[in-house]
Amino acid sequence: MKTYRFIRFGGLSSVPQKGYNPDMPTFHSPPARRGIYALPYDRLEHFLIPLISVRNKKTKRETLHPSIEYLRDSKGNKVLLNWEQRLGRVELPEEIQKLYYNPHYDPKSLWSDKYKNYVHSYTFWKGNTNSEDYKFEEENFKHEALLKYKKPKVFEYNGNLWCHLNCYVPIKRKDIIKERGDWLLLDFNSWLKYYTYAKEWNKGKVYETRNHDNYCWDYFEVFIEKV
Repeated sequence: MKTYRFIRFGGLSSVPQKGYNPDMPTFHSPPARRGIYALPYDRLEHFLIPLISVRNKKTKRETLHPSIEYLRDSKGNKVLLNWEQRLGRVELPEEIQKLYYNPHYDPKSLWSDKYKNYVHSYTFWKGNTNSEDYKFEEENFKHEALLKYKKPKVFEYNGNLWCHLNCYVPIKRKDIIKERGDWLLLDFNSWLKYYTYAKEWNKGKVYETRNHDNYCWDYFEVFIEKV
């Protein structure tokens, strides 16, 4: 029996989806009360994976998302930048530069990134940043942390899954098990067929009724209610 390989940043157990809303207010709102988000192994889009979770609605206290960890130096210390380093007023230590900067960076190329693609920076601030008169200035600055993704879970799957493949290719009505917001529930064989078409579209084959950027991979995400 055919399967396909998926990537998941986090556990594989079905988890309650706090963002579930049957009115489906946003494109990426979960289509079910429980389940997990995942990505096909060959269409990994990092920007869908959050860096931070807000644990306390009152204080807005931020913690790292379970899929994220601190970048650490050779002594095991978290790599934290101070205010002057954040603003680029002082040069970063050589060790941090090696951890953070892309050694192949080409400033003349629009497609060249200065920083390594698996390292991200995030600024932590004191207090509630949602306050109307909050000042994003040095007085409220805690530190800027360099973060990276943890090693993801890789798994094989061949069951029903929710998808957005209709953003890339037309989906036949008879193949749709259920619709919810911008999500379609397909069985595995239908998903694999349309996914194969969608990858070809993504390489250059364009359907006249579709007008998405060829470089956009976020619509390849899937939602699985139970692995």
